[in-house]
Amino acid sequence: MTMSIPLRIAQVAPMWESVPPATYGGVERVVSHLTEELVRLGHDVTLFASGDSVTRARLISCSRRAWWRDPLSPGALRESLRAMSEALCDERPFDVVHFHTDYLKFPEWNDYVSRAVTTAHLLNEDGFYDELRWGRPSAFMVSLTKSQASMSSMNWVRTINLGLDDSEVQFNEGQRPEYLAFMGRLSPNKGPERAISIAQRSRLPIKLAGRSDELDGDHFRTVLQPLLTLPGVEYIGEVGGIRKAEFLSNAIALLFPISVPEAFGTIMVEAMACGTPVVGFNEVPVTDVVDGGLTGWIVKGEDEAVEAVAKCVTMDRKAVRRRFEERFTVARMAANYVSLYKDVIHGSKSLLRRDI
Repeated sequence: MTMSIPLRIAQVAPMWESVPPATYGGVERVVSHLTEELVRLGHDVTLFASGDSVTRARLISCSRRAWWRDPLSPGALRESLRAMSEALCDERPFDVVHFHTDYLKFPEWNDYVSRAVTTAHLLNEDGFYDELRWGRPSAFMVSLTKSQASMSSMNWVRTINLGLDDSEVQFNEGQRPEYLAFMGRLSPNKGPERAISIAQRSRLPIKLAGRSDELDGDHFRTVLQPLLTLPGVEYIGEVGGIRKAEFLSNAIALLFPISVPEAFGTIMVEAMACGTPVVGFNEVPVTDVVDGGLTGWIVKGEDEAVEAVAKCVTMDRKAVRRRFEERFTVARMAANYVSLYKDVIHGSKSLLRRDI
């Protein structure tokens, strides 16, 4: 059997978190999974990321550390733009450059547009993507879900679900779940206070993991912090690696009570990889990620969420895990991207949006 020719691929990550992230950071975790799988497949991969990133690919450091960890950093925008500039000016020719920095690199495309792919890790809020095309309708954009692509008129050439390396998660078939879980930024849009309310009404303990950014400070102090003193409520801070896997694996369900649409919600897939069902509010991407009745429940509010939690206690956790293996593995994601890269490189006429 003849081996395929390795591709020279540049992966350009955001600079605000390391690749992979030490704890919280969905985009950076997925970039890490994709990069490492491409290396494993034998491709020549260069990762443009913060200097505290760890990878088997060639690493080009675009900042000393992730910007939010480095008080000397000039900020995410400047660091991301530097990464893009270096990707385009690097002495090594790339067959394809894969941006994970959303619309920030659009001004740099110019003659490079024919070899650049962008995964939109954000929604097209306020029409940002449409406004910043600057006459480049041929920009090759990848959506994470069908719903995300339907929100914009960009040239979506593929819908590719995010995938995770299951070696970082654990599925214990005989696990006896003990509590409800919430994980994510402690901001109003994520709904940690709604998660606490659901747990209290379900008469179940809840553990919350995540961080509060400075922009969420007032909300954390005035709304959330008093709720953390309620019986059965425990805030464990940020967790990553084995601790995150244990946190999710030991949960009856992951609560995902968002109030506004998001692009994907990687934590839902991480929970499913552990066999833990998801109870999510009826917003994008919950409607694209959760298979109602199989991997969790899609609900319209707290009343339905309380009913769904009761159902999660008896759900088949092996079936949840199997569905993860069918839809959200890193091997599946990487294979889909390699197929897209080859179409971009060869100028394939198949670069029309198709669903996966």
